Amino acid sequence: MDELARLISTADEPTVNEARSVDNVDYDERQHLVYRRGRAVSDETVQARMRAFARHVPQRRPLSVLDLGSGTGRYTPALAEAFGGPVYGVEPSAKMRQDAEQFSAHTAETGRKR
Repeated sequence: MDELARLISTADEPTVNEARSVDNVDYDERQHLVYRRGRAVSDETVQARMRAFARHVPQRRPLSVLDLGSGTGRYTPALAEAFGGPVYGVEPSAKMRQDAEQFSAHTAETGRKR
């Protein structure tokens, strides 16, 4: 790789000190209020992502799925449907979990724990 290409490819990489200075987002304070609407995706997009996931997992069904950082559960019901569940949603934000439990329930889903 020539020097110019190397500089371009690393221009946006944070330094170690920059990476350490990133603040945590407190989803319980305000973000949970607008997260679902702000991150909404079409059913077509959800299904396209399920097809993409399916290309990288075993063909057998049912599959247990860990939805790590499940947020408001936007993908959790689709994962349960696509892979036959159960889906274990893990989300550290209590308010995001509450939103997920209210709006993203699925019969094959087993719940969200911290």
